Amino acid sequence: MAEKIDVVLQPVGRTPGVLEAPLAKYKPQVVVLFTSQESYSDITIQHIEHSWKSHTNRIPKIIVKIVKDPWTSDTVDRYMRAFDEAVSEIELEFKSAEINWHVGTAGGTNLMAIASALSAFTHRFSVYSSLDSAHHPKAETEDLAVEIQLFNNLGPGYKALQKTRSMKIMKIINKKGPIHSSTI
Repeated sequence: MAEKIDVVLQPVGRTPGVLEAPLAKYKPQVVVLFTSQESYSDITIQHIEHSWKSHTNRIPKIIVKIVKDPWTSDTVDRYMRAFDEAVSEIELEFKSAEINWHVGTAGGTNLMAIASALSAFTHRFSVYSSLDSAHHPKAETEDLAVEIQLFNNLGPGYKALQKTRSMKIMKIINKKGPIHSSTI
């Protein structure tokens, strides 16, 4: 029977707290941090190793991906490449394991959150957002990681769009622009 591991892929900015809820909920063996500055990942790692160690069975393997200048027009592309690299590294290291992927969308810049959601969509990984405990004082920590079910339901639509005929239609729409009801 294949070993089962959980992997959390999380954008992180100045506030590392977005990672606490998914640590408590998924108890990952691997955490991938996407950040623009090494100092942000250093603080987050300190929280994982000290403040939040009660949320995990053991300190997870931590992979850090630095996405410099996370507010430029190519941020999403660079983030998605870093995401793909992390996925490849983990799949290579855990070839025989059954991997449960969990992708965060809170943390970092807005562009990083968009890139995280798009990356999860292209890989068909589950997506969650982290709620702020200050707004939910009665909630258990693990309940602050809220799964976004929409991404789990996009699979059939995504597959349909990949079919040759659908791609031709999408290219025509892209080339000619939308058709408004007044022109029909």
